[in-house]
Amino acid sequence: MAKYTLPTVPVRHLGNRRFISRKLAYLFLRVTGWRVTGKVPEHRRFICVTGPHTSNWDFVYGLTAAIAINLDIHWLGKDTLFKQPLKHIMFWSGGIPIDRSNPQGVAEEVAEKIRQAGDMALIITPEGTRSKVGKWKTGFLRIAAMSDSVLVITTVNYANKIVDLGEVLTPSEDMAADIEFIQSRFARVTPKNPGSH
Repeated sequence: MAKYTLPTVPVRHLGNRRFISRKLAYLFLRVTGWRVTGKVPEHRRFICVTGPHTSNWDFVYGLTAAIAINLDIHWLGKDTLFKQPLKHIMFWSGGIPIDRSNPQGVAEEVAEKIRQAGDMALIITPEGTRSKVGKWKTGFLRIAAMSDSVLVITTVNYANKIVDLGEVLTPSEDMAADIEFIQSRFARVTPKNPGSH
């Protein structure tokens, strides 16, 4: 199997994971035939808008890719997941607990966490579910606007086994147009379960 160069990560977004963790993540990708392509932006705050999302494997490959390149990535999870015995690994992998009992306040809560962090990379699946949805929620766009973050269109393509950090999109005031643009990019790749999309 030919060797390839992993994307480099700007210093502000480097993770502090140990070499062995990064090496194991890289080896997992190599053994399973996956690659990481694209570019990690220099922006202080960005959201990896990731899809198409049809399987839990999307998260596995996406997070493994981030660990392999030593990107200090964060993700959102229900606060009930951040308890023993999983608490340590949830935080280690970049998890941010969210109280979903107050859905109206989630975007504001996440945006505030990003602003407080100063520099942050966050991964979000805009579809919000592995099932087919007729209309995307706009929470990720509101989070980006409130935290002054750009979007990185990140795809998980099962056809060629590539996790790609693609185009950078600065959110506009036209949310419908932004969503349509992102969906057009997702439509170019093959999800794990095409029939559910």
